[in-house]
Amino acid sequence: MPNNIYSRQIPLWGEEGQEKLMKSSIAIVGCGGLGGFLIEILARTGVGRILAIDPEVFEESNLNRQILSKISNIGKSKAEEAYIRVREINPEVQLLPLRVSLSEENAQKLISGVDVVVDALDNIPSRRTLVRAACSLGIPVVHGAVHGWWGRICVVRKEETLKKLYPEGVKAPEVIPAIAPVVALTAGYQACEVLKLLLKLGNPLENKLLMIDALEGEIFIVNL
Repeated sequence: MPNNIYSRQIPLWGEEGQEKLMKSSIAIVGCGGLGGFLIEILARTGVGRILAIDPEVFEESNLNRQILSKISNIGKSKAEEAYIRVREINPEVQLLPLRVSLSEENAQKLISGVDVVVDALDNIPSRRTLVRAACSLGIPVVHGAVHGWWGRICVVRKEETLKKLYPEGVKAPEVIPAIAPVVALTAGYQACEVLKLLLKLGNPLENKLLMIDALEGEIFIVNL
């Protein structure tokens, strides 16, 4: 392992911790705003295997907040561009791009075998499908969502937790307002939760919802 890549973080969890990260496997579902930042962060941190799941291609409207997007890759697969990016920044990390839509039929198969699932989706039905599959497999889900100046993060191990966040009948707006700094903040907190779960450090946000109000500069934690 080339310790010069990880020399600034090994003091936090030691050589054994870094080896554990390199042997870990995660699935990031959604490679857009949150997912792009998460892929960037966790690949640099040295999480060994990342499944990047997203059927979509980049559009011009993604440029304001999706770190993997650029003028030259408009119209190209988000998952496949994530593979190219990770190869550039940390070839030790294996990123598997999966250009598929998550569904009830394939969700369990797609995420089976990973240590942690990351919810970087942008719609409620897909979130429910993902959490249902992960909970049935006993895999924790690190949930993240943004809306305008607000971000929120929690760790989901039970379907009931997601139902508290998205009760039946709740619908998301057709267009969700989002800006890069709030997306980056939310993804950063999600990445911390992933690392805490993989390394068994600290207190993950289980049964708790962390909410960021970037406009007022406040952070709240609510028990779920």
